[in-house]
Amino acid sequence: MSEKVMIITTVSPDAADSVLDAIAQAGGGQVGNYTHCAFTTSGDGRFKATDEAIPHVGQAGAINREPEIRIETFCPIAMLKQ
Repeated sequence: MSEKVMIITTVSPDAADSVLDAIAQAGGGQVGNYTHCAFTTSGDGRFKATDEAIPHVGQAGAINREPEIRIETFCPIAMLKQ
């Protein structure tokens, strides 16, 4: 049995399915005869960009809140770079 590592990331809601699919295509999230195994939760990501930042979303200098999906899954260590 190979050792596994936990993968935890957050993504925008519209990217969750494609990220989960990419992880599965690389060999992650497999349990026996099941693929795409993951736990997901929705929530708000919060951040404050500095005045020097050019944020993709939100405003610099302000507390921003954006919807995010947290993905928790795993993969064998040997497949981690994929």
